[in-house]
Amino acid sequence: MGRRHRNRTAVGEVMTHYEPGDQVEVNIIPTCFENTPPIWVPAVVTSPTHEEYGWTGARTLSNSQHPGISRGPGWNQDEIRRRES
Repeated sequence: MGRRHRNRTAVGEVMTHYEPGDQVEVNIIPTCFENTPPIWVPAVVTSPTHEEYGWTGARTLSNSQHPGISRGPGWNQDEIRRRES
């Protein structure tokens, strides 16, 4: 699953790296909707975390309430998290 790495994001935070096939959750509510609570949806990582920007490609699962959602170039570090088993 996601692993902590010493790379830093633009604001100096430690970046979590994900690899294709990792089971995650993504927040499908854009951060610009400040008054809307996040909606975390099960997803699978489709491309590894970008080393410089921290974006991670992932697609929501076909059997979720919100199937097939992905975002280009990827999900930001605060929009993706490891899925609890």
